[in-house]
Amino acid sequence: MLTKFDLFYLLLLFCINGGIVSGCIWPEVDALFILDSTPQVTSFQHRAEIDFLRQVMSTMKMSSSKVAMAQFTPWSRVEWSLGNASYPESRVQEAPYCPCEQDNCPSTSINSLTRSTMSSANRKSVPDVILVISNSYQPLVEVLPNEPLISPTSPLHVFYIVIGSNMHVSRFEPSAHTVGIKVTDFEHLPHLVGPLCQSVNGYIKGTSTTRFGPLCWIIIGAILFFAIILVSLLAYAIYTYNEENRRLRHRIAESERLLRKQNEYFTSQLHTEMQKQIANGEKHAEEMKKQQDMMQNQFDRQLDMAYQQGSKIQILPPFLQPPHQHEHHSENTGKESTLKILNSMSSQFSERGKNDRRDSGIASPRSPRDAAVQVTPIPTPIDDKKDGSEEDNESSGTSESAFGSSGSDVTESTEEDLEELDRKTHLPRDHPARKLPPIDLMFLVDTSSSIGINNFDIQKNFICEILKDVDIAPGRSRISMVQYAQDPSVVFGFDQYYSYESVRRGVMRLSYTGGATMLSKALAFAGGIMYHEQNLKKTTKRHQFLPTPKHDRLQVLCLVSDGYSDDSADKESVNLHDRLHVKIFAVVTRSFNKDKLVPITRFDGSVFTVHQRESVAIWLWRQQRIWAEHYSAFIEKEKKRSARR
Repeated sequence: MLTKFDLFYLLLLFCINGGIVSGCIWPEVDALFILDSTPQVTSFQHRAEIDFLRQVMSTMKMSSSKVAMAQFTPWSRVEWSLGNASYPESRVQEAPYCPCEQDNCPSTSINSLTRSTMSSANRKSVPDVILVISNSYQPLVEVLPNEPLISPTSPLHVFYIVIGSNMHVSRFEPSAHTVGIKVTDFEHLPHLVGPLCQSVNGYIKGTSTTRFGPLCWIIIGAILFFAIILVSLLAYAIYTYNEENRRLRHRIAESERLLRKQNEYFTSQLHTEMQKQIANGEKHAEEMKKQQDMMQNQFDRQLDMAYQQGSKIQILPPFLQPPHQHEHHSENTGKESTLKILNSMSSQFSERGKNDRRDSGIASPRSPRDAAVQVTPIPTPIDDKKDGSEEDNESSGTSESAFGSSGSDVTESTEEDLEELDRKTHLPRDHPARKLPPIDLMFLVDTSSSIGINNFDIQKNFICEILKDVDIAPGRSRISMVQYAQDPSVVFGFDQYYSYESVRRGVMRLSYTGGATMLSKALAFAGGIMYHEQNLKKTTKRHQFLPTPKHDRLQVLCLVSDGYSDDSADKESVNLHDRLHVKIFAVVTRSFNKDKLVPITRFDGSVFTVHQRESVAIWLWRQQRIWAEHYSAFIEKEKKRSARR
């Protein structure tokens, strides 16, 4: 059977030699031509088949060869057999187009038509050739079911021309060779006259008259030349790619080395500055505490002296007395003079505290309420018994109010406060976050090239989902966002947005930057912001018996990253956990580096995917509840200590 390569070879030879090969004549054969006359073929296509047979007969020795002709409609129609094969050139023109128009037309086969046309007058010494032209939609089969095969008198060669789409041509069992030829249209049939003649000669005689001409060698040489050029260009491209890749790897290695050195330098500088600030803050706190104790002792001694002498005038040391208070006053104005002196002392003490904080680098209080010193009138000995219980009530009320304004929701709000908060928050009144203390939540978002633009959009949407379970309102939880790649930068700070919608818009405005992933630098940057927020709370005492803690609300860091980093973040994570007491959890996509994320969060349960919104909310609420319990225990402890005093 002729393969696709053989067909391409025959067509190439035909194109090279320019049509019908001159001098190609069919050998002496007994031939049967079978035409397609089914309804799938039009009358014009049927005429193209007849013209093709006329051209084939022009290359045959009609004096010594015999030709029979038949059609399938799809039923068999024998035009003439080998027994009456006279004047076939003229009779082929008269072959009619007669398709079967019935619905159930019987079918025929090559085996049936061969038995009908070549059973008589078939010569044993002459080989037989069957040429079949069929369409691919209603092809002519080789053998019908349960049909006995013919017994050829001489060697039989079948050439099956299929017009249309590709169709597998099976071998006709009685034939020596079955050659399948595919043609796209009936108009291309004349181009097969030459290759068909060459194939018949090749299969019957065993030789071919076709030789490679000069044009063929020129085409082959041109193909080889272009192939060599393409291979050379490919080899050069591969070499150039490898060289560029090697240079790029070298530059990346150098950049990583320089960045690592810079990161180590800046990290060491940052740690040094943090150590200095912490030391200055502790030193200033000790000095302030000593001054307060000293002034309290002086104040107590002066009160004792005044009570012993029976005087209501407060005697102060010379360095604390205003200029107009050095002389004696009368008993009628004693209480008013004492209040003026105490107010003067409080103003001098406040000014001195501000100057000390300015010199030590610690920020001043953010509001006058934080720096106000409460001054109460000095009770007289006569009024001690009468006003003792009132002073205790006022003292306890002041204690409770001091802790109520510290930023945590330890005490219960009134109905008016709840209604006002309902107008400012996006959460319903029965939401769990409304009953928990507020937090400072910072999102540290990775916008480097390792994330990708698709995962970046997914992470932004999930951040908005997390915020739906956080009580964002004035006086409640605050949100901040920092993005990082090569360098970290603040997207918005804690004091910029005070509602869910404003925070959501700020998150959605976050842009993708790409670049290297410097996680260590980003954690150090976030730690600096957390440290600054903690020391803003470190002001004067809000109550004379209850010292203010280092910071009055839980700080949480949400790391939105895949864990991959170009530097080591072990030292920065230890500083956040052990020194700043920041709770850290991570939000990742499906692909992340667990070995680098778990040391930062310290727990496998603190790493969440972008589909675990409920798990993140439960984790936050648990951290808030634990912090509230510890803070409440601290307040109760301080109250008991003040009661014992």
